Amino acid sequence: MDLYRPHPAPTRPRSEPLPEMPEGDIEVPSARLTGPLRDPEAVRAALAALLGGPARYAEVGLRGLLRSAEGVPDWMPWRRNVVLARGDTARVAFEEGVKYVLE
Repeated sequence: MDLYRPHPAPTRPRSEPLPEMPEGDIEVPSARLTGPLRDPEAVRAALAALLGGPARYAEVGLRGLLRSAEGVPDWMPWRRNVVLARGDTARVAFEEGVKYVLE
């Protein structure tokens, strides 16, 4: 799982130092989970937990990225987007090539 948090000063010149980060809990507004899908129900439960908190939305898809014969990642375009309500995680079917957006 990759967790992403906002950069403390994304527009600062490289010559200036980074500002101090506050101590304590640091909010992570987005995450990416990669790997084989072993337990769809566990993923749905995790989605429900994330969307029950401060997450604005979640995007879920199966195989949006393929590796070429040379080992270089190639984007595979999504065949279809499905927009669902936040609490509708049971309808995420993990169809290959379909991106689900829960908001």
